[in-house]
Formats: sequence, C-alpha cells, structure tokens
Amino acid sequence: MSRIRKFLFLVITGLILVACSGQFPNTPAINKSDPSKPVYRIGIDPSLPPFVSNSTSNKKPIGFDIDLFTAVAKKAGINYEFVTIGTGYENMITEVRDCQLDGAISAIPVSPKLADTLLFSDPYYETSQVIVVRKGNLAIPDQASLPGMQVGALVDSPNQTSLANIDGVNIQTYDNFHYALQDLIRANLDAVVSDRPRAVLYSKSIPNNLIILPTSFARVEFAIAICKNNPDLVKQVNAGLIEVRSNGEYSKIATKWLLNLDK
Repeated sequence: MSRIRKFLFLVITGLILVACSGQFPNTPAINKSDPSKPVYRIGIDPSLPPFVSNSTSNKKPIGFDIDLFTAVAKKAGINYEFVTIGTGYENMITEVRDCQLDGAISAIPVSPKLADTLLFSDPYYETSQVIVVRKGNLAIPDQASLPGMQVGALVDSPNQTSLANIDGVNIQTYDNFHYALQDLIRANLDAVVSDRPRAVLYSKSIPNNLIILPTSFARVEFAIAICKNNPDLVKQVNAGLIEVRSNGEYSKIATKWLLNLDK
C-alpha cells in the first residue's frame, strides 16, 4: 500500500468511527461582523471526505463543502456556526426538516421527496450515480441486471428513487452510506447504488473487495439543505453561490479538494 493510500485509509477509517459516535465538537460561530443578524446553525457530517472531514491537527472541519460555505457566507454576509452531526445522514436531514438546524451541507443529494419537507439552495455540484459490487461479481454487469437483487441505497436519495423505477429490485435503505457498504462487503447485499464521490471514497480509498461498475444512472446534484422556515436564507445562499462562481473562488476550491474525484 502506498503511503498516500495508507494515510487515506487511516484518516477515513478514524473519521467514520468517530463521526458515528457523535464525538466531534461544534465549531465556534464565525463571520459575525454584523451583530444585528441571526447566527444560523449549519449541520455537517464529517465522515465524507473530501467534502467534509475533520482535521487531524486541530479537530476542526475541513473539506470542499466547508470552504465553499465559508466563501458563500462571507459574500452573502451570513453569520453561522457549523454543528457536527455524528449520528448519520438521516438524523442530520431530520433536524433540518424539524428546523432544529437552519441548514446542512455535506454532499446532500437533491431529492424530490426531501424537497417536499425542506428547502434546497441552487445546486453547487453535479455527479453521476453508480453501481458498486464486490470484486469477482458476474451476476450484475449493469443496471439491467438489478431486478431480483438485494440492492442498498441512501434513504430518501436519488439513488433510492432510481432503484424504485426498476421493477423487481429488492431495495434496502440506509441512513448512513457506510453501513450499506459494510453490508455489501459482508455479502448481505448484491450491490449498492450511490453517487460517485461516496462510491470512490469507499471503494478506492479504503482497501476492500469493492469495485465501481462502468455504468451509471442519471446525474445527481448536491445542494445545501435549509429549514422550510428560512426562505430568506435560501436567497442569501444562492446570491453567495453566484458570487463565488463568478469571481473564480469556486474553481479554486474545487481544484483544491475535488481534482480527479469524478473522473
């Protein structure tokens, strides 16, 4: 194993274990230049490098999503604090639905089902959906082979929707993608459908017996989830996104964190 792959393995494995235990501290509120404005609580899931993870040096969140939201908030004049949710994707989404959090950013795929209960910013990243199987698999060469199979997907995600459109697939949903991949490794599932970044993270960075098939479903968009009671926050975030895209900051942040991720 190369030094880089070994480092990634150790970092990601540690992040997953600690994130699932909910032990990460919240970061202090920042960008409070205008005390008259509210401080928004933005949930993050630090088990998703390179989008969100935890610095090994100072335990603060780092990643593409962190840098992007920081830039967006600065341009839009948004006061905020990151709130670490280490108990799974579904719990983070539930807290946004219930407005216990004002918003969340952690590679959240835009889903029509979720859009019924919360708000989304404009998309900030687009990728593909892929099929992950175990090495040596012969039964599932593509999506046409999924009927009759046990297939995992992140709950309330476009992956679940894609599978629901295929007759005969036995869908198993998970509120944490890590658990789906673990079931696949243990042969409790035949396949997992995922957005490509999550699939790359687990199949390439962590040594296991998984591969990504050279076939994909429709594209998936990531966006910032926002409490339905905060339409003004959506407008501010969207304005900030426009600014960071137009001034070149988005490109620099993407190059820093996502280079070659979606190839």
